[in-house]
Amino acid sequence: MNSFTINDYRFVLPFQSETLKYAAAADGGTLWISIDDSSGIHHDFYIDRRLKTETRDHIYLQAPPSSQGSKYLGEATFIVSEVEAIIGKANAA
Repeated sequence: MNSFTINDYRFVLPFQSETLKYAAAADGGTLWISIDDSSGIHHDFYIDRRLKTETRDHIYLQAPPSSQGSKYLGEATFIVSEVEAIIGKANAA
């Protein structure tokens, strides 16, 4: 297990693929991710995939980017890569 902390928020990889839920937002591509990590902690977060964004692949909590109440965590390409791999496997099944 690999533990990562981004702005005081902790993820423990790998994520548990069987708990994955995701959806694309109507803002041009933000991904909502709902998943448990290896320590059993549940995470709901957003990956910025909006068109023409300056924060592509950055992580947000509580609400999508540019929404009231959104908490910016920062860039986390290793988390995005992990989520993309899980989504790819789910779509291939």
